[in-house]
Amino acid sequence: MEKFETKQNIDGINERQKLYKLFAKMYNDNQIDQHIVFQSLGLFLRNSGLAKILFINELYEMILERPGVIMEFGCHTGQNLVLFENLRAIYEPFNNQRRIIGFDSFEGYKSVEKEIDGEAPEIVGDGYLLPSDYKETLSAILRYHEENSVMPHHSRCEIVDGDVMDTAHKFVEEHPGEIVALAYFDLATYNPTKVCLEAILPRLIPGSLLLMDEFNFRDYPGASIAFLEVVKQYGIEYTTQTSKFMRDRTIVTISKVG
Repeated sequence: MEKFETKQNIDGINERQKLYKLFAKMYNDNQIDQHIVFQSLGLFLRNSGLAKILFINELYEMILERPGVIMEFGCHTGQNLVLFENLRAIYEPFNNQRRIIGFDSFEGYKSVEKEIDGEAPEIVGDGYLLPSDYKETLSAILRYHEENSVMPHHSRCEIVDGDVMDTAHKFVEEHPGEIVALAYFDLATYNPTKVCLEAILPRLIPGSLLLMDEFNFRDYPGASIAFLEVVKQYGIEYTTQTSKFMRDRTIVTISKVG
């Protein structure tokens, strides 16, 4: 029975790969003008991709009545940053204080704490590595979106390049007046999650949101351990809920800091 289930799983993966390649070929071979393709991306958007967009919109709607910036720790390609910028342009185009700040090295994971992070060592390697000039590419994409919105002369997006273990505290210290409305954590592992949580603590207020991407993940326990240690150590009171669209994502609402 075990062998049959294993073969069944492999066959399922192979079938999905075949379907993906077929779908990719449809996208690459379509004869639609490129500008129309950009306006019709729903043609090639699967349900998982749509769920992610709805999820990011859900987060944005939750902070509309709250002051502060949006921070993302662990951006990878930066898609969330672009979505946040476009939602800002839709919901509050004249709010210059709603800045969007992304932290990433674009070099992937160099190492993890094996004793704490469990199976997370599998993420070390080139899986998250991006081209050496990717920060410039992402910056140009973000700037394009800003320039095609209201008040294009105001830049509201910023990328903090480098290891968050070094950049998070430094950034917060250099921007003493900024309050955090939403901090999106997608770091997967213990050390960077704890460092970044501690870095933003002075900027959290009642109503600030934290999005924990890997909360209660058995194979990636480090992020949960870091969160639980920090809230206990600093006496943070909070409530939690899961996303309506991505049930494995945990939204934390801060009710009291210290």
